[in-house]
Amino acid sequence: MAESEIVALANAVVATIAGAELAYAPDFGRLPEGVTKIFVAPAEETVAVLDRGRNQVARKIAVLWARKITNDAEIDPVLIARETIRDTLFRKRLADQLCVAAELAPFYDSTLLREQKILAAPLTLTFQSFAAAVAGS
Repeated sequence: MAESEIVALANAVVATIAGAELAYAPDFGRLPEGVTKIFVAPAEETVAVLDRGRNQVARKIAVLWARKITNDAEIDPVLIARETIRDTLFRKRLADQLCVAAELAPFYDSTLLREQKILAAPLTLTFQSFAAAVAGS
C-alpha cells in the first residue's frame, strides 16, 4: 500500500531514532514507569509558491519523548537525549527532504508532569523540499 509523503517522512524519522514508533495518539495511561518511549507522528504540511515553475513544501514531524518519572533526576537524561536527536537530524536529508528547523517548544508539558508525573518533551522537525508546480494550482 502506498503511503503519503509526510507519512513516509515520519517513517524515515522513526527509522533514524532507536526505539521510536509511529503513533498518532500515544496512550500515556499505558506508559510503564521508568521507561522512556519515543513517539513520532506527522504534524503539518504547507505548500507555497516559490516561483513560476516550483513550489516549496514544508513538512513538520512531531517527535515526543514520554516517561513516567519517579523523581526529578530522571528528567535531564531525557532532555539530553532529545537534544542529541535534534543535533543529529538538523540539516540531515531524509526521504529526499532536508531538515531545516528543529524546535524544542514547549520545552516540556509542566501540567502533565505535575499532575500525572509524566514527562512529555516534544521536538518538532521541519523538513523542506521543492516540487514542480502543478497546472491549475
